[in-house]
Amino acid sequence: MSDRDELLKRLVTGEPLQEAERASLEGDAEAAELEALVGELDRAGEVQRRRILERARASGEAPGEARTGEILARLGRGGSPRWLAAAAVILALVGLWWIGGIGPRHGDGNGGTRIADNVMLSGAEDLVDLRLDPGPDDSVLATWRLRGDRPRARFHLLFYDAQSGSVLDQVRDLETTTWTIPAAQHGSWPESIRWEVRAYDVLGGELGVRSATARLLR
Repeated sequence: MSDRDELLKRLVTGEPLQEAERASLEGDAEAAELEALVGELDRAGEVQRRRILERARASGEAPGEARTGEILARLGRGGSPRWLAAAAVILALVGLWWIGGIGPRHGDGNGGTRIADNVMLSGAEDLVDLRLDPGPDDSVLATWRLRGDRPRARFHLLFYDAQSGSVLDQVRDLETTTWTIPAAQHGSWPESIRWEVRAYDVLGGELGVRSATARLLR
């Protein structure tokens, strides 16, 4: 195995590289790809994971799955147990990302609506995690979260055409932080939508408003 491949293996297993060794990999596409993947795994907090998932959903492919698999398979020939374990972990995580929702997602497994480009806009800081996901029977599941202890909070949802701004639908006085939009309801909506969550306390006082955008891919 070449000196370069040995450096790539050390890069994946987390062994530190000397300055001269790292300089020798400068401009190396495979080294950059492996380092980026390892870095994303190390930093994969909730927000980062969602961004990775959204990019992959839009393309219909796992992030670097085929390319990364080829590189790791080549480097693994005759590798040490430590290297093989590290390579297995990376491939397993890439596979779990794919199985767990990176690939094309369908509401009922038969060509239902996919969701892309979930983007939460500025608004009330206590309203978080606004997103749309495929649900059963080609439905779409809207979810959000209200931080803090807010007993008996209620929610009002509004759905808009992202281009024209016209109201598509609305739901009032929800006591849960989820709402299922059936296919018969969202089927006539445009691809790009904006939706809004308004939170109210038990006396009807407004707790905050926040919006998000998404694309419904049919």
